[in-house]
Amino acid sequence: MKKGIFAICMAAVMLTGCGSAAGSSESSKNDAPATTAAAQQETEAETEAATSQEDEELEYSDWYGIDMPIPSGMIISDLARRQYVECWEGGEPSDMVFFSFDQLYSESEYLDESQGHTLEELPELGTLEDRIIEKFNAVCQCAGRITVDSSSKETFLGHEVLCVNGTAVPTLDEPIHIKIYYGYLDNSAKEGYKHIPSCWYAFTQSNNEEALEMMEKAADLPLTKAKLHE
Repeated sequence: MKKGIFAICMAAVMLTGCGSAAGSSESSKNDAPATTAAAQQETEAETEAATSQEDEELEYSDWYGIDMPIPSGMIISDLARRQYVECWEGGEPSDMVFFSFDQLYSESEYLDESQGHTLEELPELGTLEDRIIEKFNAVCQCAGRITVDSSSKETFLGHEVLCVNGTAVPTLDEPIHIKIYYGYLDNSAKEGYKHIPSCWYAFTQSNNEEALEMMEKAADLPLTKAKLHE
């Protein structure tokens, strides 16, 4: 009799233990999605905060109605400014990277892209290339023309733009590496000026991997950080 009672008690204890384990397991399963969702929300919040801080740290220059972001760590080049040229510089003194932008707002024959002009012809537009080479000459003395090595298309504030990687070879110095974005952009500073040949670009005379990476990032920055001027 005692053995029977003991067996019944043990069975009850085992059932109670299994029930607790099952309950605990079930509870863990139910808690897991909530924990994962909370962690994901925290990660997203941290990412948004980091992005917001990055935006706040960026400086902008009003480019005929477009706020162009100036790459972090770059300052206006005094050497270029003394020659009445606007250009930013950054990086090590021996591996300097430059950033700038230009627009042919006075070229009336190119004001309307619908007149048959294409993105592909912009790299061959002499006046626009002259503006870029003027920046070369202001900071690193280059008389060579730009050679296009590769190209692709991207979108910038609703406009299709042509991305070009190329080089310019001066007479006596190292080649200049350059990444340019060409497009027909609007000019809010002048009424009726639409689809004007425009470009922004970064370049360096250095072959240093870090300098070339900085050049790439500087040129690509406006694709995601530029905004219409308010």
